[in-house]
This record gives sequence, structure tokens and C-alpha cells, in this order.
Amino acid sequence: MSLHLYCNNELASAEANKFHERPQMYKRELESGKPQKDYEKEYARYFEVSETSARSIKTAGKQDVIAETEGNFGYFALISDDIYDAAAALNIYRRKGLVEKELEDIKNRLNMRRLRISDEASLDGKLFVQFIALIFLSYIKKRMDEKFV
Repeated sequence: MSLHLYCNNELASAEANKFHERPQMYKRELESGKPQKDYEKEYARYFEVSETSARSIKTAGKQDVIAETEGNFGYFALISDDIYDAAAALNIYRRKGLVEKELEDIKNRLNMRRLRISDEASLDGKLFVQFIALIFLSYIKKRMDEKFV
């Protein structure tokens, strides 16, 4: 079995932007005196909360926890038992994403949620055509990757 670790700077940037919005929201909720039950674990993880003498709430961010979280942005891992080349594993993973997206399109755009068929032969035919379409899309994507990479 092999473990492939990757770092994606674009993903890191997106995760950082998304992450920094949350602690600010948590802090506003805590200081307003109206914390939400759903976020109690996050409040405890990222903030030290104390009450002041004027019965208001004072929050202090746990900078070590925040820094540790930020240090993991952009990293992801793939595990494989038969692919030992990191670039090949990443390429296969991305193609898998294409197939998943196309399956979602079948459900939504091509109206495969409700099949509206009269018999089982019609179902078999409809599924077969969709399956062949996915094969063609995967083949075209693979050929484009080979040609332009």
C-alpha cells in the first residue's frame, strides 16, 4: 500500500479564506451573548471565554490551535494498494471526479431521478446509453490529457 501526500496552494488559499471567516463569526456570537448550540465544540476549540465584571463576555483566540489548523491547509492524501506513482494516482483521482460529476449530471440534467419508463427493457436501454456516454466522456478526457500534457 502506498500513501501519496500532495500540497495544493490554490486549495490552501481557499481553505484559509473560508477558515478565517468562521472564527470571526464565532467571536461575534460569543460576545453578543447568543452562542449557538451547534458550535459549542468550535467555540471551546478556538477561544478562551471568560466573563468580565460588567457581565459581558471576553474572548481570546487560542493562537496555537489556530496556527496548527492553518498549517494543514492545502494538504491532502491518497492511499492506493496498486498505484505507486504519485502523478498517476492524482490523475486517476481527478478522472474519478469527472465520472462522479457526470453521474450527478445524469441524475439531474438528464432526468434519471424519475425514470419514467414503462418496462424493464426501456430501463436497460436508457441505462446502457447513459453508461456508453460516460465511457465516451472519460475517453475524450483521457485523450485530451495525453495530448495537452
